[in-house]
Amino acid sequence: MVKAMVTERLTLRPLELQDAEAIESLAGNRDVADTTLSIPHPYPTGSAPSFIQARQEAMARGDSYSFAVTLTEGGKFLGVVGLHVNKRHNMAELAYWIGKPYWLRETFMKI
Repeated sequence: MVKAMVTERLTLRPLELQDAEAIESLAGNRDVADTTLSIPHPYPTGSAPSFIQARQEAMARGDSYSFAVTLTEGGKFLGVVGLHVNKRHNMAELAYWIGKPYWLRETFMKI
């Protein structure tokens, strides 16, 4: 089982079904979708649980590792970060998105 990574300001933890509402709300912003290759706009209502389940299954297989980005204090959901593994080429790709209300916030400027 993959454990959470905790710093003073941020926590990265495996995605949970309870994140679905926040994912749909934040990823549904056109500006967020425009910064990624894989987030559709409009974000399909009700599709976040299947996204989370797919990410959990990929993590169990070791194909990718997706984490909720949350504030350590209070646990507010901010976005998603993922490491997508390409076993054939022995490489991985890091991708992330952060909800627009949290862009250019001090929390991220200090990382």
